Amino acid sequence: MNDGMETRDIGIPPNFTVQYKEPEVLRILQPSGEVNEELYEWGPSIADKEVLTLLNHMMLGRAVDKWAWILHRQGRVKGTYGSTEGQEAVDVGSIYALREEDWVSPSYRILGGLIMRGITLEEVFSKFFANSGDPEKGRNLPVEWGSRARGILSIGAPIGPHLI
Repeated sequence: MNDGMETRDIGIPPNFTVQYKEPEVLRILQPSGEVNEELYEWGPSIADKEVLTLLNHMMLGRAVDKWAWILHRQGRVKGTYGSTEGQEAVDVGSIYALREEDWVSPSYRILGGLIMRGITLEEVFSKFFANSGDPEKGRNLPVEWGSRARGILSIGAPIGPHLI
C-alpha cells in the first residue's frame, strides 16, 4: 500500500505497528534559510507601522523579562518566574492575531503578549513584587495572569490545565 502512509515497527509491544502520515508543513522560511517567495506572497500583509508596533512590544517584553530575571535572582520577585526570552514573537504574534473580544489562554511565558493585551508595566512590576498595586493582590505567582476585563484567563501552576 503506497497512499502516503508509512508502516513502522515501534518495538513496544513486540510486533506492534502504527501507520502514520507525515503532516504537510507550509514553510515560508526554509531550513536552509531561503524564503519560499510563492508562500510569502500568499500570506497576510502587515503594514510597516504594525510591524514596528509588534517589534516594539517584542523588545519591551524582552527588556521587562531581563529585569524580572535579574530581580528574581536577587530574591526580589516573589515566587516562581519563568523567563520568556526567545519566545517574544510567538507571544506578541499570537495576541496580535486575536480580536479584542477573543479570550487569551496564556501559559507562563507570554509576558510581551500580555503587555500588548493591555497589562501595564506598573501592574507587571507590582505583580512581581506582590505589592498593593498587584491586580490580584499577591494571590497568584508572578507568572500567573488573569484579567476578566482584558479577556485573559487565569492559569494554574500545572502547565496546560485550561486545555481540558
